[in-house]
Amino acid sequence: MIFVLICANLRHLRIGFLTLDSGIKRIEMDEFEIRDAEYIELASLLKATGLCASGGAAKMAIAEGQVRVDGGVERRKRCKIRPGQVVEFEGHVIAVR
Repeated sequence: MIFVLICANLRHLRIGFLTLDSGIKRIEMDEFEIRDAEYIELASLLKATGLCASGGAAKMAIAEGQVRVDGGVERRKRCKIRPGQVVEFEGHVIAVR
């Protein structure tokens, strides 16, 4: 059995999947659109998508190596994320456009 939930606001789209077979598996994918700018800083992206409650929490997660950008661990809090890049954090995938 698969449940799909789609929630959208002005800047990002979140799609969540719950699959029920031998257990529960949760996969979250966000699509984030950058508007009126060339890039968004990594910590700001985590806060804007709601994956971190505050900028401080986002910076701590980045410093601890919990965030991946395009498959590699990223430890720069102010890393410039541009359209086409993919950010992963705690089971969530953010496709930036």
